[in-house]
Order: sequence, then C-alpha cells, then structure tokens
Amino acid sequence: HDLELRQLRILHSQSFVDDPTRILRGIRLAARLQCEIEPQTLSYIGEAVQQAFLRRLSPARIFHELVLALEEAEPAPVFGLLTQLEILPSIHPALQWRAEMHEWFVAAQKLSLGADERRKLGFALLAFGMVPAERTAFLASFPFDTPTVRVLRDITLIEQRSAVLCDVTLVRSAVDQTLNELETIALWAARIVLPSASASQISLYLDVLQHLKPAIDGDDLRAMGLRPGPHFRTLLAGLRAAYLDGHVRTREQQIAWVQNKAQLILSTEPQ
Repeated sequence: HDLELRQLRILHSQSFVDDPTRILRGIRLAARLQCEIEPQTLSYIGEAVQQAFLRRLSPARIFHELVLALEEAEPAPVFGLLTQLEILPSIHPALQWRAEMHEWFVAAQKLSLGADERRKLGFALLAFGMVPAERTAFLASFPFDTPTVRVLRDITLIEQRSAVLCDVTLVRSAVDQTLNELETIALWAARIVLPSASASQISLYLDVLQHLKPAIDGDDLRAMGLRPGPHFRTLLAGLRAAYLDGHVRTREQQIAWVQNKAQLILSTEPQ
C-alpha cells in the first residue's frame, strides 16, 4: 500500500533510536524515488533531530552517508530535503544549502563524471558555501582522503585569487600562473560558482591554456649546454609565459629566447 501511495514509513517507533543512520538513508531514498515521507515517520524524524540522535553516530558513518548522497544521480533533492527537515546542521554546523546551490549541482550533473569525481566535485560545491574557517573545521571532522582535502583547500585559494581573475585585461600567462597549481576539480567547481568574468578565465585555462606546451623542455636546455639548477625552473616558467602570450611561437624563436635569457640569468648568479 505504501508503495502504491509512493510513501516511506519506518517499521516501528524505535527505528531511529536503534539506528539514526536510517534518517539519512530514508531521506536519500525519498529524494531518489520521489516519495513522500509518511507523516508519523516525519514526526519521529523531528523528535530524533531534536534529541540529537545523529550525534550518536561516528563521523565515519555520517561521512559514508554524505558520500552516498553526493554519488546520487541527482544530489540536489537530497540536500534540499535535509535542509527542509532541518537536519543538515546536525550533520555538521558548517553545512548549509542556499537556493543557488541547487543550480550549482544541476550544472555539475551535466558533466560526464565517474562516481569518484562526482563525489569530489560535490564536496567542492558544498565547500563554496562555507567561509574558510568553517571549511577547515569541516575537513577536520570527517575522514577525507588526501585528493579531496587538496580540492577543498584549493577552494580557499581560488576565492583568494578571484579578484585577480575578474580583471578582463589579464594576459594569458597571468591566468595560467594564477591557476596552474590548483586541482582540476576545484576549478570545475569554481567555474560553476564564480561570476562570469572569473568563470571565463577559468574556462580559458581548463579548455586551452593547460593543454599548451612550449617546444622546449629541460632536455633541450641540457642539449644547449646549460647546467641543471634552479635557473632551469626560472627559464622554463618564463618561456611558458612568453609562449602563452604569443611572444615566441616557433621552436627557433623559443631557442633564441632561452639563449638570451640564460645569458642574463647566469651573468647575475654569484660565481
């Protein structure tokens, strides 16, 4: 009968007492299956939340449910329902769900991603709803793997650099230098979230700049008779900037640029 009515109901009044994880699991299923939660069950959820039953769970169990929510084909309805039932702060105080976040997750759904990438992108979008101190506390509360930690930390760096990215006169090399050490998934999230001026610069980097490589590399520098050292990094970074900005296009132009700059750098180094 419940299936016919498209509603979810717990089996007995102590269900959430026995296992508060069922609150999160039920909401995830209700959102996925587009079911209503039966009124008495809703009442029991409200009582469980007020009595802080979710705080009885280990961070690992809550984190597992968060991961499952983000791996849903459509995570936004799950978080919308968690917010509607005032459960999200019980998962973590830093978590919040604003109206625009629904559109962020809808945009993320259009990307062809595997479960691992979808999960990390989801965490990145959630992290954009936090201030840096909240983000740090959120990271410390759950057993994130190292790649996801890097993604969330890069969200803070992107926010700090967003004012630079808004400058429409920024040359290509400056865009590259601003973004080239940041995690790709963090940049995907930023492209969804940030204003159009910044998003355009991020798209330029993701779609074009990161794939461009000068014709000269470290092996070529050695073949030119240069001795490896810190100046290699300086030369290659400078060459990349000159190449991206269109000052040196051919291999011959790049060799000439390196030879000229190498003489200047080596002449100023202490003997």
